[in-house]
Amino acid sequence: MLRWKTHAVRTNIDLPASVRDHVPPHAQNIYRASFNHASAAHAGDVRQEEIAHRTAWAAVKRSYVKDRDRWAPIEYEWPSTLIQWIEADRLAGKRFRIATTS
Repeated sequence: MLRWKTHAVRTNIDLPASVRDHVPPHAQNIYRASFNHASAAHAGDVRQEEIAHRTAWAAVKRSYVKDRDRWAPIEYEWPSTLIQWIEADRLAGKRFRIATTS
């Protein structure tokens, strides 16, 4: 079981070495914010620390993937049909408008 301080983590330097030494700074920010939120949400729970760490790792894994020995950002691509549709409308001079009611 993880044993680590369960108070708010103020900086990335305060993160455990398993996070600080292995994931990029942006992923550390995600981990820190998620850990702090989950820790506060589960205050008083006997599993507070475990839940906070699991939640933080899950948040990192939504934006990063482990590629051999490094963490790389997940690159999302728009579906090609959506891009083609937007491009066709742009070329036709169409613009999105917000409908208003009087």
